[in-house]
Amino acid sequence: MADQPSVINDALILMGEDTVISLDPTSKPVRTLNALWATTRDAELEANPWTFARRRTALTLSALAPVFGYAAAYPLPDDCVAVLDLPCLDYRDWAIESHGSVDDDEDVKAILVRCEQTSPVYLLYTRRHTNVAKWPATFCKALSARLAIEACRQLAQSSTVRQEAAEIYDLAISTAKRTNAIEQPSRELPESDFILVRG
Repeated sequence: MADQPSVINDALILMGEDTVISLDPTSKPVRTLNALWATTRDAELEANPWTFARRRTALTLSALAPVFGYAAAYPLPDDCVAVLDLPCLDYRDWAIESHGSVDDDEDVKAILVRCEQTSPVYLLYTRRHTNVAKWPATFCKALSARLAIEACRQLAQSSTVRQEAAEIYDLAISTAKRTNAIEQPSRELPESDFILVRG
């Protein structure tokens, strides 16, 4: 079962650093990788449609309507890092934007739609999955390689090490796609406006 220290140790090994028993904040490599942990994890979840982090939900209508251009707003869940699909909406009828009042600094990301929906707006999304013990091995490998790539400038300071980490990352992503840890849907592309206008 994976945990944060094991993923960080994999990154340290890729950089040629000594492994650690615990996440001791007095260690520079650990401090560096800990500082990169959350943003790098979220960036990897956002970059690829990892199947273990997929979630379905129905969005709730915001009481605050967009100022112009759209009829309604549906705030995204707090743990949403990437929108994968809105099956009940045509792709031309919605956008993702920050939403809130002019005086409000607490904008939230929301789905803005051209027409207020009478039925629920369903969302398929990638969530911010923080339980390392539930991560598949392919994600752990990809994240450790990505952490090594990010930390190389400060720790290894070697373009060779960075290149090797990038190659291992590419291999981890390729393996994940092959084992369906990253979804590779064969979806039909929507018809372009040009085709629709021609009828």
